[in-house]
Amino acid sequence: MAPVTLRFRKTAKEKTAKERLAEIDKEKAKESGSIKAVAAFQKKRARVMKEYAKGVDKMSFKEAFAAKRKAGNKTFTWRGKKYTTELAKPTTKTSTFNKKVTAINKKRAAERKAKAEARRKTMQSMAKRLKSRKAQRNK
Repeated sequence: MAPVTLRFRKTAKEKTAKERLAEIDKEKAKESGSIKAVAAFQKKRARVMKEYAKGVDKMSFKEAFAAKRKAGNKTFTWRGKKYTTELAKPTTKTSTFNKKVTAINKKRAAERKAKAEARRKTMQSMAKRLKSRKAQRNK
């Protein structure tokens, strides 16, 4: 005997706005013979959109995300699409880039320090030579 699978239809409240609008569009494609029928389907679409606009779909994404994250939900549906409440993790590219920049900056600082030290030594040796020349002239 083959196993029996039962299929339950979703009630109108369980369906997402996207699913309900798709159903309305299918009905419209079948029965769109007159202008009255088209107008009736447009009214039905508007009513469905109003129903779903009352909840999370009415909020901006930022507000909906914050509300669902605060409530402790891991996922939520916003305007017919599913989203998670996970925050973005820092990418390794950024940290690698920062490490490279830091290394370059340290290298440049060391080079500047070495140049300054070389200049200081040059100035000291020039001052010594000048002193010794003056001493030789005064003799």
